[in-house]
Amino acid sequence: MIIDPRNAALNILVAYERQGAYPNLQLKKSLREVSIERDRHFITLLVFGLIEF
Repeated sequence: MIIDPRNAALNILVAYERQGAYPNLQLKKSLREVSIERDRHFITLLVFGLIEF
């Protein structure tokens, strides 16, 4: 199954914003489904970059 990294990041950010989910835990769960290292890195940078902003 191919996971779109942008959608994965969006789902993490939505859970963080709407449900108060911890982004590091959501990220860990989502990254298990992503097989491409580059995509995992992109998702991580995108999520934490937007939260930090």
